[in-house]
Amino acid sequence: MLLKVQAPQTYDIQIGECKIEMVKVQGGTYQMGGDKNNPIIRLSDFWIGKYPLTQHIYETVMGENPSTFKGKNKPVEHVSWHDCKNFLDKLNEREEIKKANAYFRLPTEAE
Repeated sequence: MLLKVQAPQTYDIQIGECKIEMVKVQGGTYQMGGDKNNPIIRLSDFWIGKYPLTQHIYETVMGENPSTFKGKNKPVEHVSWHDCKNFLDKLNEREEIKKANAYFRLPTEAE
């Protein structure tokens, strides 16, 4: 892997009473799967959540909590890809996100 390692840059976004801690991942190039026959992938820098999405954040945005193992600081579980997509759509509509000039999405396979 040819990615440089630097001290992480962080950014926090407040969502109601919750905070999403983001960390910057420096882009670079690498060979997918490490096999010489696989393509070389180039990634731009991107931001990703430092921790799994908590039930507290999910419930703040969605108004419900589908998780079986309840706890506001526990990760959300029992959600489908469609649930995740709906969450991201609602999150991106929030004023806090618009003011932060941020946009949330699922990471790609390469990321």
